[in-house]
Amino acid sequence: MAVAKITTRTKYERGILRILHDSGVVEFLDVEQKGQGIGSLSPTDSQQETELLNLLGSVTSALDVLKVNPSTHSALILEKVMFNETNLETLLKDLSAGFEIANPEIEKTKASVASINSEITVLRGIIETAKHLEPLGLDFDLLQEGSHFFLATGLVKQDRLSRLEWNIKELTSDQFFFSSAPFNKNDAVVVVGVLKRLEADLNRILTSFGFSELAIPRDIKGSPAKVIEETTRRLAEKERELLQWEEKRQQLSGKHANNLVSLHEQLLIEKQRLEVRSKFRRTTHKI
Repeated sequence: MAVAKITTRTKYERGILRILHDSGVVEFLDVEQKGQGIGSLSPTDSQQETELLNLLGSVTSALDVLKVNPSTHSALILEKVMFNETNLETLLKDLSAGFEIANPEIEKTKASVASINSEITVLRGIIETAKHLEPLGLDFDLLQEGSHFFLATGLVKQDRLSRLEWNIKELTSDQFFFSSAPFNKNDAVVVVGVLKRLEADLNRILTSFGFSELAIPRDIKGSPAKVIEETTRRLAEKERELLQWEEKRQQLSGKHANNLVSLHEQLLIEKQRLEVRSKFRRTTHKI
């Protein structure tokens, strides 16, 4: 092993960087830490570095949407895409242009899949809530609080029911609504209603009894059984819609994977070069 020091003019920095990095035989020393003062100027392409790293993040995200592993897929590319690496600014424009060919379709797929998954999560939550409420035999219409009345719906341990009801009775001077039914071996589903002005006091009591609140959707009406049936139908529709977008994702993967993997490889190379570049010392005119 030998230690070498190379000094050249700033305008040759990128060429020197490519030669040294691509040779694979040079281990760079972090000379930036070897002193202060002369030769401690920072690299001047910070905006381009930011753009490069942002683009790398965007390409990586697009590959994630397409479920493409760049390391695995790289071996499947028969013809590699070549880029002009001489000038970083020109290279970034080429890479960005290549990414924009695929990005609009991928972003549309990403947004649609995210929206459908969000709707599926909500629908599954409604079904779960309806299953909790089914033992009570109460319609969703009756569980909507008004301007003067506060309703709380949730689960509590069955062995705490009588004490909970007694505490609410004391709080409200026997002016309250209370309905409960066993949900499983240990828990009961409970609906409690009090005057709106007692909401905060009721919440403190419920918290002390380990009450687990259920969210009641405001736009849901009808019996729990009807809600389960209707929501299950809507859930099946959304799941079929999600399968259609999965087919679209596979089509996009076949269309854009090779290009995106090539972009990803080049951007990783540039990221590694920038990391090496940070170990250079520099003056205004020399590195």
